[in-house]
Amino acid sequence: MDIFREVENNNLEALKKYILDGGEVNVIGKSGFSLLCRACQRGSLDMARLLIACGADINMRHFDGSTSLHWACVGGSLEVTKLLIEGG
Repeated sequence: MDIFREVENNNLEALKKYILDGGEVNVIGKSGFSLLCRACQRGSLDMARLLIACGADINMRHFDGSTSLHWACVGGSLEVTKLLIEGG
């Protein structure tokens, strides 16, 4: 299973399974971004909440210096942006 593809497709159940099976929540994909970044970019509040609850680093800087907050803003999700500003 490509967990990044599942996150991009907003497959919350696949993400839950990945985490329950011991998957690393702060993993960086081939593109240089984290799972939280991808969830934020897609505006997935439920995925962002789950990842943060399971220990995702909301302040992680990606290869280009951006954070998940940056990508939540780019993605246009006010709810996800608020979640990150409030610290999860």
